[in-house]
Amino acid sequence: MIVFKKNREVFDFIYSKIDNSKKSIKLAVAWFTDPELSKLLLEKKNQRIEISIILFNDEINSLLKNIHAFGNSLRFSNSLAFDYVMHHKFCIIDDEIVITGSYNWTVKARRFNKENILCIDEKNIINQYCEEFESLLKNSTIQSEVEIKQSRTLINKIENIEILNLEKKYNEEIYKKIEETAKLRIGVNVDLAYKLVCKRTPVIASKILAHSKDGNLIQSGLRKVTEANRLDLSFEESIIKKEYCQLFDSRTKELAKKKLINLGFFSNDKYSYLWNNYENI
Repeated sequence: MIVFKKNREVFDFIYSKIDNSKKSIKLAVAWFTDPELSKLLLEKKNQRIEISIILFNDEINSLLKNIHAFGNSLRFSNSLAFDYVMHHKFCIIDDEIVITGSYNWTVKARRFNKENILCIDEKNIINQYCEEFESLLKNSTIQSEVEIKQSRTLINKIENIEILNLEKKYNEEIYKKIEETAKLRIGVNVDLAYKLVCKRTPVIASKILAHSKDGNLIQSGLRKVTEANRLDLSFEESIIKKEYCQLFDSRTKELAKKKLINLGFFSNDKYSYLWNNYENI
């Protein structure tokens, strides 16, 4: 049986399979920075589940804060990278299933990327993955004998778990805005809004809306919340909040603010109680 997973389902699927493991977990991925998956693996290790991890020795992996806690259960494949980059993304659980695909176990993959995985329980295929894992082990070095490369500032920003948590909070706010808009029954196509945020994520969807025709397009839904005197429910309003400033570039915030100015957000006393929440207003 092969199960195909995509987009936001990937993390939850991997997490559940790891959580249900009974004997062993063999992981070979190029990059691993997701703190929730690493925490779960350490919990399984403490439960005497056999854990074996092979990573490529890259500065990205130094962002995994508890990497040393795995001890020599973690190895680096071809650490000098003279011949190749170990670019695998597979996990063998209890020698009974293989999870593989495009998904690296990183914060970036969970936040931004469109990904796919396959879950395979065909014994002949699993055996081939086990053979490849053993081959990787022969050309890998235990963690204690490898100098881990230092991370770059840009990568650190992308993989920052605090940013991930902030994005989760932003996602909750956007979904609440959509729910509240639906209750008003003012003619906004909330199904379209849900589809957009589910496909693109709320942060990316917000950027797309802000940048539409360089900030000059006022979408139908935005016009309707304006007419209902509820611009506080707009995506643009959330973009310029001080609270979420790290999630958006200056151009996106500038265009969102431009739309709100054109719609009278900052000249309407109804919204004055909110104005201190925004950057450079």
